[in-house]
Amino acid sequence: MDISERLEELLINNYQLLKENHGKIDSKQSVYIQGFMEACLMNRSLSRMGIESIINKAHKKVFAVDFKSRQDLKLATDDWLDIPTHIRLNKSIHIDHE
Repeated sequence: MDISERLEELLINNYQLLKENHGKIDSKQSVYIQGFMEACLMNRSLSRMGIESIINKAHKKVFAVDFKSRQDLKLATDDWLDIPTHIRLNKSIHIDHE
């Protein structure tokens, strides 16, 4: 197994846990992966573009979209949820005053 395959394996395992845990991040694993990627950059075994490519590949395998598309989707969902429900659903609110 070469370095790029190992990084992909680490990312896929981490993303699967993230997916199963509904977005809860394993901080120890995340720090380990960040350190692994930094070491790859420092010893020039992978370039930044190479790492981004591996991240996208792992994202597609787990989430069926690449990293940027998933981030855009998440941001769109978060923005959508900032709108009050009654406005999103086009419902009027009736408040009784006594």
